[in-house]
Amino acid sequence: MGQFTSSDMSEEGCYSRIAEKVSSITGVQLGDKQRALVRSRLAKRMRELGGLNVQQYYSFLQKNESSELSALISLLTTHHTFFFREFAHFEFLQTQLPALVKAVKAAGRREISIWSAACSHGQEVYSLAMFLRHHLQRIDPSMGFKVYGSDVDENSVKISSNGVYPWDDVKKIPALYLSDNFARGTGDISNYAKVKKHLKQHVEFFPANLVNLAGATKGKKFDVVFCRNVFIYFTHEQIAKITKELTAQLYPHGHLIVGLSETLTELQEGLKHLGRSIYGFEAAQPKASPAQAPAARPAASSSAAEVMKAAPLDRSLIQDSGPVKVVCIDDSPTVLALLKRMLSADYGFEVIATAKNGLEAAEVLKTHKPDVVTLDIHMPEQNGVEYLKNNYNSNHPPVVVVSSVSREDSELALKTLQYGATDYIEKPALENLGQRSEEIRTKLNLVARMSQVDLSEVRKLETSFARSPIISNTEQKLRVVTCGINDLKRLKSLVQQFRAPQPPTIIAFESPGQILGSLSEQLEKETGKKVSELQDLGEILSNRVYLTSSDRLGELKGLKNVEFTSMLVLGDMSKVHIDHLRRWPSLHLVIEDLGRGFSKTYDELWSIAQLQVPATSFSYESDKVLSEHTVGGRAA
Repeated sequence: MGQFTSSDMSEEGCYSRIAEKVSSITGVQLGDKQRALVRSRLAKRMRELGGLNVQQYYSFLQKNESSELSALISLLTTHHTFFFREFAHFEFLQTQLPALVKAVKAAGRREISIWSAACSHGQEVYSLAMFLRHHLQRIDPSMGFKVYGSDVDENSVKISSNGVYPWDDVKKIPALYLSDNFARGTGDISNYAKVKKHLKQHVEFFPANLVNLAGATKGKKFDVVFCRNVFIYFTHEQIAKITKELTAQLYPHGHLIVGLSETLTELQEGLKHLGRSIYGFEAAQPKASPAQAPAARPAASSSAAEVMKAAPLDRSLIQDSGPVKVVCIDDSPTVLALLKRMLSADYGFEVIATAKNGLEAAEVLKTHKPDVVTLDIHMPEQNGVEYLKNNYNSNHPPVVVVSSVSREDSELALKTLQYGATDYIEKPALENLGQRSEEIRTKLNLVARMSQVDLSEVRKLETSFARSPIISNTEQKLRVVTCGINDLKRLKSLVQQFRAPQPPTIIAFESPGQILGSLSEQLEKETGKKVSELQDLGEILSNRVYLTSSDRLGELKGLKNVEFTSMLVLGDMSKVHIDHLRRWPSLHLVIEDLGRGFSKTYDELWSIAQLQVPATSFSYESDKVLSEHTVGGRAA
């Protein structure tokens, strides 16, 4: 690394030299547009080294280049990926496997060889290994396979070789491929899942720099090369050079696959564009229309509307038998609307009917014959668990649960799997549901088209992570529910779901008049919970339910011993009471999903609420946040 002159040692000069050094080695472009990224990622590293400023860090880098450069490259190269990303490529590969097996055998080989040329932390490599293990057993069990993964970041190569991933990432893998390929970690990695040896034996990782591949693969040839979602970081000239070197290592029948948002404008002689983001030396069927240009995908966003604009998959790449027909069962109009948008014909789906609860769903399925059903858990009249218990049998369409309930919940989620659901998807807050659209489409497509598969090993893995939310420090927490007198039926269902230990629960009615005493007696009789009219705020107890008027919200927000409040709003709320919420210390607000535009005051609630969910999900969401919240530095 060249030395600075005194005039170069400005803050901007240091950032520029550091970025230039990484770019010169990796080829990754870190110009002015990436300066914010460079600053934010270096800030963490400088804190780790004792709070250095950028000039001090640059001096440190000069003195320790041999040891620090690896950490710097790891820091400034992007590692965003996930299992079975851009699943259309796996679908395409499935259509090609029979021909690929035939070509490999004709060449006198007994092993399919695939290279993931920018594997990041290894999720793509293990996805390919799971995929090949499953399908080759059905096409030709005698055919072996090896998946190689490389990355410029040596730390990423180590992570990949280790094969240990957070359970939150692993549980997004479709059940069909998850199978018996992972085991729960123990001790310090008990919240992680690790790749089993029988899968690891089919993979190999090594460091390789895409801008300098000479000798990296030691003369190996490959049947398929994946190099996805990395070309956006390189110049036009670098892409042309990398493509030439990658295709030089393909067998004549091989394919080069890049990201769905990427297009190669200069092709090596003989290389053909077979379909969106897929290239090969031979004409392949099905072949995309030459006029069909790949559309760019949007950057990651927390907005469901923006995510839903993502370009549809090119279905011409995949030989299929028409759209996947879906029946969606959910009591949230917002969720149903989002599901209809993400499961459109553009993506190879058709929502043929919807239902708001289990009872309605049973009637719908008498006249509609879907390929797959999506099922919520929390619903009125009959919830998802009850529906499966009463209706699921060998003649029922396969079911994928789409629910806000944590997949590890032993009381609800695991029961849906026990009663017949094939797979499970955790939906985030309603406005972010679109972020899970790729996982939803992938799992529905697989479940709809899969033959009977033994998922007993998946169930064992799921069960090993089972847990129930437990609320601790209940005396320092509070639950408040605001509602109207007309909400008694829903309120009864809500109170019945509360499981001890519980913080004090205060139900604040809008204009209750003089009937709180009789309401208390009625609720206690019908729910089996201890319910009474609220008198002295200084004497509220855990595991008790109290009734009062919403006019006392101002008093409740001032309780001195309460460090955290979970509030649930059924319906709407007056502006006076919303003002109390805005000033409420340590408040987690969940409101009923009535849809934006319901009223001006409701839109105000929407703007300050953490979650908008159907009323049937209130108890679960409140229990979850109360169990996760820490009090006084102690885990709750």
